[in-house]
Amino acid sequence: FCSFIASIWAFSMKFKDQLRCLFWLLQKDVKLKWRSKRNLCGLFLFAASVALLFSVSTLAKPGLGQSFYPLALQISMLFASVLSTGRAFEAETALDAQTAVLMTALPFWTVLLSKILVQTLECSLVALFLAFLLSLGLHVPLHWGAMGLQSVQILLCTLGLSALAVPLRFLSIQSRLAES
Repeated sequence: FCSFIASIWAFSMKFKDQLRCLFWLLQKDVKLKWRSKRNLCGLFLFAASVALLFSVSTLAKPGLGQSFYPLALQISMLFASVLSTGRAFEAETALDAQTAVLMTALPFWTVLLSKILVQTLECSLVALFLAFLLSLGLHVPLHWGAMGLQSVQILLCTLGLSALAVPLRFLSIQSRLAES
């Protein structure tokens, strides 16, 4: 019984250290995102141009905007998350920060989870901005109840896109490290 308690204690201390690493990585990633405001401004500019493009394309038929809104939002979120993921890893590759983090003894799940969380946060902010611009451009009325549901949909969609894109990007980085 005492050995069981000791093993649980050791596991909890190890998990506590891994959570500390996760918070350190989250701080590093958020600081890096904040330092490279140009990328975030570029994403918001991309969202504005896509919203303008979709709103101009539906001017011919007045009722088309409301039926086209969900598709326009999903397509725009997909493109914005791909652009965001690419730019995030470019900034870290330029600083060799990603290689340094992967070469350390940090648990891989903490590195992966911190990247996924930061990408989800960034893509969600851009997607909420995009949803607002698209609703204005496509003349879709926004209600508080619908906006809450749409925010949850945006969060889940960006989480799924980040959970798909980030590990693929890590695989490409690790294959390049193995070659060199």
